[in-house]
Amino acid sequence: MKILALNAGSRSHRAQLFAFDGIPSLEPPRAAWDAADESATGRFAELLETYRGEPPDAVVHRFVHPGPELAERIAFRIDDEARSLIERSDLAPAHNPPALDGLRAASDRFGGAIQIGISDIALGPDAPAIATTYPLPHAWRERFGIRRYGFHGISQRDALERNARLCGSDDPARRVVSVHLGSGCSIVAGRGRFIIDSTMGMTPMEGLMMGSRSGSIDPGIIFTLLRRGAIGKDELERTLLKESGLAGVSGVSADIREITAALQA
Repeated sequence: MKILALNAGSRSHRAQLFAFDGIPSLEPPRAAWDAADESATGRFAELLETYRGEPPDAVVHRFVHPGPELAERIAFRIDDEARSLIERSDLAPAHNPPALDGLRAASDRFGGAIQIGISDIALGPDAPAIATTYPLPHAWRERFGIRRYGFHGISQRDALERNARLCGSDDPARRVVSVHLGSGCSIVAGRGRFIIDSTMGMTPMEGLMMGSRSGSIDPGIIFTLLRRGAIGKDELERTLLKESGLAGVSGVSADIREITAALQA
């Protein structure tokens, strides 16, 4: 069995092919094919053009937030209905468009392969209500579906599972803190293999300062800027997503390597 995994990030894209002999285990074999676009400006179609092997049996896609109807399912088959739900989701604007680009490219290139989606939310149906509930009016939460989802669920669950194996303890009460650092950053609290809280919220913008995302800020800042007419809604969203975090603080880049080089110079 050959499984191609596509990971669309906010700043880079990656594709890896895994060849399994029998049922896949928790420790997949070394990638049989690996390709990356570190600029996040290229398209998955061009990335997949470099693949010359046998077509995969399945293509797995990471969706940061595939929409409320799909978010709490760890894996789901992508049919027309699922694709429509993903396209309507507006909670991961920096991630879903390139992921959908990857879905289109893989569907065109490998028409016979099964397309599978993986939700990247961290706070699933088993998470405690105290971790998923915002201190907002009940009517808002019910009417608008406002809740905390957390993200980096794939990475963070893998970290908790590996921690249990490495420490030789599968105690469900074992308390673990896991830190995910990259262009996007999050910290989760775990009990055994399960995530019980996350610094990220309804969207991937909440929490720690990130590469180009602000993380949590006083919401009054936003209302003050809007009230003064200092910035428009679209510019505000772009600034908080693309020009804040490390990029905003440093005034140089969202890439820590470039910031370090600037410091040394």
